[in-house]
Amino acid sequence: SAPTGGRLDIETPTPPAAAAAADGSSSSMAAVPEALQQYSRRRQEILDLAPTLFADTDEQYSTLSAVKSKLEGFKALYPKEYNTAYIGDSAAALFAPFVRLELLQWEPVPIAAAAAAAGSSDLAAAAAAIEQQQQG
Repeated sequence: SAPTGGRLDIETPTPPAAAAAADGSSSSMAAVPEALQQYSRRRQEILDLAPTLFADTDEQYSTLSAVKSKLEGFKALYPKEYNTAYIGDSAAALFAPFVRLELLQWEPVPIAAAAAAAGSSDLAAAAAAIEQQQQG
């Protein structure tokens, strides 16, 4: 479903190997291939929706560089007001949505890389490779 009002409400999926490793039971490890598929599908859905996050935002505020440029311009023209309004202290909060959007693309335990390391495109092999990486 498409986001409403420019807001992309997502719950970041937990990588299944991490969840199974925390549980440690053999039954949870047996469920890892299915969980990997679900994780991969949900992650891809989120990545597909990510470009729409700033779709309804005015162009002058739709990118990190645009927002940064606006703040720098305001600081140059109105240094006293910039400091009085604590804009420098608020910059991290203004940049946070852009940073979070970039981090959506980062996957700390790449499933495809784990599968390749196991010499297979099989998700079960990827799960085994991830488990070996966590243990070793």
